[in-house]
Amino acid sequence: MVAAGMPVEEAWKTYTQQKYAQKGQGIVNAGGGNLYDSATGQWLSAPGGGVSSKAGLQMVWLRDMKTGKPVPGQLRQDGSIVKSSLPDGVEAVAPYDVNFDKASGTAAGTGAAGG
Repeated sequence: MVAAGMPVEEAWKTYTQQKYAQKGQGIVNAGGGNLYDSATGQWLSAPGGGVSSKAGLQMVWLRDMKTGKPVPGQLRQDGSIVKSSLPDGVEAVAPYDVNFDKASGTAAGTGAAGG
C-alpha cells in the first residue's frame, strides 16, 4: 500500500482494520437443535435436532427382534421412539412377568395365611 503511494498512517489504519475486522460469529446455536452458520447464511441442524427430541417419561414396551425379549422405550416429541438405556447389569422385565410374580406372591401369602 505504501509502495503504491498511500501515506503510512492511512496504510497502517487500513491494514489493522482488515487484520482485526470482525468475522461472523461462526456457528450460532439458535435453540431446539437448530444451528445457524453466520459465515454462509445457512441453517444447519444438529443430529436429532430441528424438532425437539426430548423423550417423555411414560414407558412404551418394545420387543427386541433379535432376542425376542421386551425392552423399554420412550416416545419423543418428534414422534420417534427410542430404546431406553439401562444401567450395566440390569435387564428389563416385561409387565406380564411383574404381574405374574406379584400374583404368585399374593396367592402364596393368602394360601399360607388361610392354612
